[in-house]
This record gives sequence, structure tokens and C-alpha cells, in this order.
Amino acid sequence: MTASFAGFAQEMVSCHLQRDPTLWTEWEVNHWLDWCQAEFGLQNLGSDLKEAGEENLFIFGMRVDDVEALDKKGYDAASYYNRIPELKQAVDQISEGFFSPDHPGLFKDLVNMLMHHDRFKVFADYEEYIKCQEKVSALYKVSTGESEQEYL
Repeated sequence: MTASFAGFAQEMVSCHLQRDPTLWTEWEVNHWLDWCQAEFGLQNLGSDLKEAGEENLFIFGMRVDDVEALDKKGYDAASYYNRIPELKQAVDQISEGFFSPDHPGLFKDLVNMLMHHDRFKVFADYEEYIKCQEKVSALYKVSTGESEQEYL
């Protein structure tokens, strides 16, 4: 898998794709989807996304520049954990085996990674995720048919 994504990094350079996917043009997104189809042997990848349109996508979270700035500032997962009661409750429940009562320590490594070694900075995106999920939930409540919107 790592070799595949390294191959795409080379593809980005050779095609002059922007580093931050949130800045990609439609052509760049389609190029990436086509590359994924070829690289992983997937069929019709993204055809729904291509047809849905940007106004029907729910995208949340930090962008590349935000992550780099947070890296420079210093990411402290505990600050999010201590500041956001719902996040703290969820992490505590996972850590204490609430979701795995037969194996209470099953997710201790996951919690340790999130608290001390999370290169994806999941907690920093939590509040944006909740806001986005609220929009999705509101849309779902008013939707009478099948939604064409995609959630990423």
C-alpha cells in the first residue's frame, strides 16, 4: 500500500498536481480517481462523486496547511480531550471497555495512539466533524427520498 501511494506522489509531481487536495481542480480530482481505479483495480470509482457535484459533498477537517501549522505549534491531544466533554466521554468509554465488555483492554493501544502518537491529529478535527455531522443529520431528516449527497 505504501508503495502505491509513493507512486501517486510521483504522479503528483509529474502532473504538477497541487499538494493540498482541497485546492484541486475538477481535472485533478478526476485524475486522482482514475489513478486509484487503475492502481487498485477498482470499477467505477468516483462516478457518483463526479456526478454529485461539490455542493453535495460534506468535507470537514484540517487542510494540509492547517496540519503543518499545528505540527509547528505542537499538537497536544490532551488539550482537546480535556476541553471537549463529549470527546472525553467517548475516549474514556473506549479505554474502559464499554464497547468491548468481554475484552475491556482491547482498545487501550488505540487510545494510547490517539493520545500520544496520532499523526492524523484526529482530536483536532473532532469539532468540525460534529458540525458536519449535524448538517448531514439535518439534511437526512428533511430528505424524503434517497439523497444524492456524499459524505467524506
